[in-house]
Amino acid sequence: MRLFPIETGSGGEPGARIGFGCASLGDLLDFSAKCKVIEAAYEAGFRHFDVAPSYAHGEGEAALATALAGVRDRVSIVTKAGIAHPKAAGTMKKLRRLASPIKALLPAAVWGAARRNASRLNAPEGRFNPEQIEASVTESLRRLQSDSIDALLLHEVITGDLAPDTLATLDGLVARGVVRALGTGTSMAETARIAETHGARFQAYQLNHYWGAWMPALATHGATVITHRCIRTGLELLVAPAVRQQIAAHPEARALQAACADKRRAGSLMLMAAAQAELPGMVLVSSSKAERARQFVETIRGGEMAALGRALNECFDTLAKRPGATEAAIS
Repeated sequence: MRLFPIETGSGGEPGARIGFGCASLGDLLDFSAKCKVIEAAYEAGFRHFDVAPSYAHGEGEAALATALAGVRDRVSIVTKAGIAHPKAAGTMKKLRRLASPIKALLPAAVWGAARRNASRLNAPEGRFNPEQIEASVTESLRRLQSDSIDALLLHEVITGDLAPDTLATLDGLVARGVVRALGTGTSMAETARIAETHGARFQAYQLNHYWGAWMPALATHGATVITHRCIRTGLELLVAPAVRQQIAAHPEARALQAACADKRRAGSLMLMAAAQAELPGMVLVSSSKAERARQFVETIRGGEMAALGRALNECFDTLAKRPGATEAAIS
């Protein structure tokens, strides 16, 4: 499976395996603004991009094609099947524009939940019969202006969706060369089930970043693990009593606590720690701001938080090995 790391910009060590996710581009209403963020991400050094038919009000794939025209062979692009292109993207954009003035008045969690629910209604999920998959891939290739997809992920798939005719369709896409690799983007539990049952077929598993011990089943067949939301879930974990106690017991406690007390530094720490995790794959980050895309790369290239990132990983790994520790306690 082809995944391009960020470029170091110095010709030195190979770049870290971090990629740019296009989900946050939905915060931008103008197509040109979406393209500019992608262009900034590419110029900063990103060479791996994650998208889906529904992202950015249905314009994410087209924005990638526009922004990355002429450099397709220098980047890896992952898109998804199982989530439809929005049925009324124009209407949704207008509603989003009208709702924007009240966004600042709502808690982030409320706004995020409303946005996700609207997206599900406008772009239904669970579309995995052969005709739907073929149509989804055909349309994605057209919007991406590409003759192949580096990896096709099945969005929120469950084991029961993988009927024999669906699997045959997926295998056919690979045999024809329009899809280079197959994967899933679903929960940890379903990912584990699919890896156990269909591990040889799927080369990539995308899921929320899981801080602590990783499930060995995911790497049994040499699969690529792609994680996302490492910063968001990491920041939520920092307020957990068990995590705070583990950090306080670490030899680098004072430096870790100082970094965690500053939200911006804590976010950078989470990204550095995630990028250093021993995963055979990619860590995704996402933003609707060009400057933030550049900051992600600067965090990795600068290396100032490398030692603290390793220390934080040690805290999470130690916590995961405690008797009675469960996925729910640290993920």
